[in-house]
Amino acid sequence: MSQLKLIVVALVAVVLTGCQKSTSAYNDVFTHSPKYVTKTSSGFVPSQTRSSRGGKRYFIQFRARNALSYGHASVVLGKLDSRGRVPTNSKGVLIKGKTEVAGLHPRTQSNIPFSVGHVLPVAAETGWSDGDSEDAYVTAKYTIKLTERQFKRVAAKVRKRKEQHKVWHAVTNSCVTFIRGVAKDIGLRTPGRPHLPTGFVNSIKSLNGKNPKV
Repeated sequence: MSQLKLIVVALVAVVLTGCQKSTSAYNDVFTHSPKYVTKTSSGFVPSQTRSSRGGKRYFIQFRARNALSYGHASVVLGKLDSRGRVPTNSKGVLIKGKTEVAGLHPRTQSNIPFSVGHVLPVAAETGWSDGDSEDAYVTAKYTIKLTERQFKRVAAKVRKRKEQHKVWHAVTNSCVTFIRGVAKDIGLRTPGRPHLPTGFVNSIKSLNGKNPKV
């Protein structure tokens, strides 16, 4: 076996080993708060309060943001604030405990797995990453308001997709691949050709409009 093949085999072994276990649990309100989780853990469930049952009080938001490379894409889930807006603080930062971010990215802040991930799959996480919560970095967003029933279904789809994605690859299993899957799961139309994060979010917004059926 050539030296190059040995190196490739070794890298694959490291990647697969890293994918066997996660170093952190989901970092979101829905999996950490008992009122949002069903007994079977089959999906996220909003609190059963009288005020949450009428109208579209919940949301899913597709987001793209700046990054040192070509950007990052994710989705945000949660309950709208009293003004009917995605809950952020005075600095335009998503309020943890009231929102959840789901996005696919390498499981480390190091640049090495990111670089390797352009050739081989690397271990991934599907929660918050640095910069996801700050509106100042957002380059595109598409917000869909949901009823409680819609929210339960959408959140369950997102959780299932999070559980299915254990590796990241820049081409075949990227952050855009992840949110494209979420969009398809909930019944949205998606563009046929490849897009970078900002272009993809703008495209699904254009294709689906203000009141899509989800």
